[in-house]
Amino acid sequence: MTVFSAPKGLTDKIIGIGRNCAKGEFSEEYKSLINPYLKISEQHIQGSLKEHFEAGKKRHIDEVGKALERICLNREFEGVDRAIALAYGGELLTATMMSYILNSHHLEASSVPFSKWLVMTDRNFECDTFLLRESKERTDNLVKRIEDGKVLAIGGFI
Repeated sequence: MTVFSAPKGLTDKIIGIGRNCAKGEFSEEYKSLINPYLKISEQHIQGSLKEHFEAGKKRHIDEVGKALERICLNREFEGVDRAIALAYGGELLTATMMSYILNSHHLEASSVPFSKWLVMTDRNFECDTFLLRESKERTDNLVKRIEDGKVLAIGGFI
């Protein structure tokens, strides 16, 4: 299993954009969040995997945009929309990119989507309570991937 964080400075950038959205200042600036990923992916993802990563990258940035739109509408940069913006713009996108890089170098890898995340918590974001039983129920998906010999790529600070 591999655990990845967002590229240096990206979390701070997302927080700044999110705070501006909470003031009602929505902009397309969030689309620039892909910039740190462009050079890395261009150098290290090979062949048709580049196209697949491009589609995944677009889905992640679209999720960030939707979360920021809701933040702007609700005038709050907290809770689930804050978590989505930070996760999809940072750790999840990094883990996705790294799974493509690992596959490009002949290591069978799989990123773990947010919907299959192992660690479950209640919805008290920023003060979460770990839900052991619910988390245990999600282990089958990850164990199966590991038994199949895949390297799991997950985001680290979600």
